[in-house]
Amino acid sequence: MTGWRAFSTVVRWDVAREMRRRSTLAAMAATALVVLFVLSFAVDARRADDPRIRAGLLWVTWILAGAVGAERAFRGGRDAMTDGFLLAPIPRASLFWGRTVSTFLFTTAMSALSIPVFLVLFDASVPSAGLAWLAAVSLLALLGMSALGVLLASMTSSVRGGDVLLRLLMLPVLLPAVAAAVTGTGQLLGGQDPGIRPAALLLAFDLTFLGAGHLLFDHAAEDRT
Repeated sequence: MTGWRAFSTVVRWDVAREMRRRSTLAAMAATALVVLFVLSFAVDARRADDPRIRAGLLWVTWILAGAVGAERAFRGGRDAMTDGFLLAPIPRASLFWGRTVSTFLFTTAMSALSIPVFLVLFDASVPSAGLAWLAAVSLLALLGMSALGVLLASMTSSVRGGDVLLRLLMLPVLLPAVAAAVTGTGQLLGGQDPGIRPAALLLAFDLTFLGAGHLLFDHAAEDRT
């Protein structure tokens, strides 16, 4: 089996399993909705009028829900599908890419479902001229978050308390991407032009961790074989 065929098999398997069980997307959507509702009550209404605070609340929600999706990429520590691919004579990086893409798809779906709830709860609006920018920046940030999450999940899934360790490692590393995304999104919600700088920073973040995952996943998966 070639690397491309292995990659497409992993993506199709993950998507088909999710369509049948709906466990990962349901857990992520539930996490996002609960966080949004809690934040809507916890944050003072006058402070929530600040566009940057609104943007921060949105990205905090997506990060917490995205961590659930990354954790479930290697849920339970072991599964026959993952072990089979790790033992097969194919590039192990294809499993990393497949799980990253499937996690990215689930995270994107969760984000699309949560945006209307966010806009209603916080009385926010996105200028029509900025929709393309928000979509591009969101996709870049979610892709980098998925790549980082899958790489860290592969390292921590076989460790006791790996779900907690995953979050402890993931959240600090995400800070540069989150800062760029929150700054740009806040400017957009405030009616300003965010420019290209946030997107460029997120693209650099994506390339860094996609490349790191491609190179390091073989070593990260050694404990699973």
